[in-house]
Amino acid sequence: MPKIRKISVNLYERFLKTRHRFVKPVIFLILLISLVVGAGYRAVDIKKNFGINGGFEFYVEMASHFWTEPGGYNFEEGLKIKENPDDYVFTHYPKEPATASFENEKGWEFILSLIFKEGTRGIQNLAMTVVRYQMMLDLLVIILLFFAGRSIAGPLGGSFAAVLYALFKPSIMMMSWVSYYYWSIPFSALSLLFWAAIYKPESRTYSLKVLFSLFFLYGVVIGFATSLRLSFLFLPLFLSPLIFFRERNYKRSLILILAMLMGQGILLVPQVLITQKYYDRYTLSVRGKWHNVIQGLGAYPNPFGVKDSADLTAIDWVMERGGPDLNKVGIQEYDKFVMKEIVCLFKERPDIFLRNFKTNFCSGIAMTPKDRVRYIGGPAFFGILDTDKKFGILDSNKKYVRYDPKILKLTRIFPWLVLFSLLVLFFFRKKNFGPLITVVFQGFYMLGILCVYFPPADVHTTNYFPVFVLLLSVGLAVLVKGVVSIFEGSVRYRIDENKTNSWSATIKKCFQEDWDKKYCSVSAESAEVMKKVSGQRRRVATKKLMWLFIGLIIVIVLFMSKNRECAISEIAQSDDDIINTILRPETNGGFESWSNGKFSVPSGWVFPKQQGIRRATGAENVKIGTSSVEVEADKTEATHIIFCVPRDKLYSLLNKNIIIDAWIKSANKSPDKVYIYVVSINGRDDPYNRVFYQNSGQWEKLKIPYKVPVDTQSLYIMCVADAGTSAYFDGVSMRYKEKLKRNDIN
Repeated sequence: MPKIRKISVNLYERFLKTRHRFVKPVIFLILLISLVVGAGYRAVDIKKNFGINGGFEFYVEMASHFWTEPGGYNFEEGLKIKENPDDYVFTHYPKEPATASFENEKGWEFILSLIFKEGTRGIQNLAMTVVRYQMMLDLLVIILLFFAGRSIAGPLGGSFAAVLYALFKPSIMMMSWVSYYYWSIPFSALSLLFWAAIYKPESRTYSLKVLFSLFFLYGVVIGFATSLRLSFLFLPLFLSPLIFFRERNYKRSLILILAMLMGQGILLVPQVLITQKYYDRYTLSVRGKWHNVIQGLGAYPNPFGVKDSADLTAIDWVMERGGPDLNKVGIQEYDKFVMKEIVCLFKERPDIFLRNFKTNFCSGIAMTPKDRVRYIGGPAFFGILDTDKKFGILDSNKKYVRYDPKILKLTRIFPWLVLFSLLVLFFFRKKNFGPLITVVFQGFYMLGILCVYFPPADVHTTNYFPVFVLLLSVGLAVLVKGVVSIFEGSVRYRIDENKTNSWSATIKKCFQEDWDKKYCSVSAESAEVMKKVSGQRRRVATKKLMWLFIGLIIVIVLFMSKNRECAISEIAQSDDDIINTILRPETNGGFESWSNGKFSVPSGWVFPKQQGIRRATGAENVKIGTSSVEVEADKTEATHIIFCVPRDKLYSLLNKNIIIDAWIKSANKSPDKVYIYVVSINGRDDPYNRVFYQNSGQWEKLKIPYKVPVDTQSLYIMCVADAGTSAYFDGVSMRYKEKLKRNDIN
């Protein structure tokens, strides 16, 4: 037995000494496989989903002028290109002078001017040139995230980062779309690489002079990134406190911050000068900012009368409140009025703004935004966690509003996985905690800068894609490495005859070892010294962590606490009156707004499939008024009509009891084929109630008692005829009920 033990120990020690020779080539092989697989998926998606963002012709026109008149373009020439896209020939020396300029973010046009060749014919060929560069950049992002993940969480972190980003569905589908939205992804990944793998004050890798140069270059990169997406503007300032935290030296920290801001400023100056040339203002942008706040309010239930998040809705809302017409006075005067109104609304109801921010931020962290432009289903991964199925119901824009339940589970686990990895690195691998917390803060910034006022649509949060993948990869790597270290540490402790380290210290040592680096054993004397030093550091770290947790708990309690509910003084009607007038047979619930038999959608209703939906008349087919709606489904799938509760009205329904009535008549005899139901969308779960027609062949009144959840974001009432059936619907109504009783249930 001792002989077998000795052989096992020798084999294990030999394995430890040669482990790095095996692991190092394996992880680079994984990187190579990730690049090949990622390129394959991207090529397939380009062939299947290639698309060009609207207005690409004007970006091409600005790229044509960039070397003669930077920042300018000719609007009329852009219209001509749009009329004959296949005949356009790109040139860097246009004959027509520039007549206008975009109000901000001119960096993409500069890039286009560099990658487009003189004499290239056709907008389609120019777009394919952009896609080829996007393909190369996305493969570069895989490499950048590999080294960033490897620096924070070792070979496992790098491998997971490369594999997951290669399969990351949102970035793949965004890459196949010719749009400037994509181009913030590689710059975000570059920033992550800098903070995670290049800047390492914990190990004092570089001298101050070298660091000064690196921070200056980083500032230059972020300065150019700002010309692509203004959301990068304050990133250096936001991350500056972490330099003090990681350097532990005020003088060095101030020097590095100064170098970073100097580099950024050099690239910001040309952007300011271009804007001044065309708009006579020394600023980076002349776009309206407060206008978006109104749109953000309209994305959620509100008592301010903002019905939805459309541009025209915001403009009409301002005019209804006595403000100027944007199309007549311009954005500057318009924005001044809007700013005053928004400040007044915030003073009156700060709870609504804070609640919306919380919802936006949580949706952004989990990558489950309300508005999806280029992809559906959340943070999916091809071959791992992916679905092409369509879930839920269609909204007014004919987009599916629900997420795959499997993906929702991932998004709920993700924040806790990141928090777990932060705690583990804080206690067991302090030198990697600084880079990881910097990545977390970059993610907070990328989301917070937008989510303060607007929901995180996928195209607006592309710079968060690399952050999400890197954090997920690090979290998984820390979890797997922790499990392996517990097992390996237990084995190593049992075969260690001298017991130079305790069981917990042995596990910690296993966790701290990088498998792709040469194994180095520690003598008993040095181990004892390290044990004392680590004990002192642990006590100091515990105190700091205790205060950190106390502060974090206070912030979470304040932020997540239930928002106070109070009435708004401007609303003259009571909530009861508002609820009872949202949907009723006399107006929009009776389907009376059909004109001369011509197809027209009654007020408030959405018909996702117009085929099979008709106006019905005649005493037998109408219960209330002069017309009803006939819904006839084909043999393969159901047909339905939807009533969308306006968001300014929905606010009065929150946490209230309502009863929804509808009259239905059908010749159907099969059970559970014709029904009505109410769907409440809150961004996470979709609770609903459903009531079925009982197949009497006569008019039946169906009733749904329902308490609207307080966190509801959208509320839909649906009338459904399942495949192979048809039905008449009439007299749909909604009414307030103070208390729901047993006899309210149908």
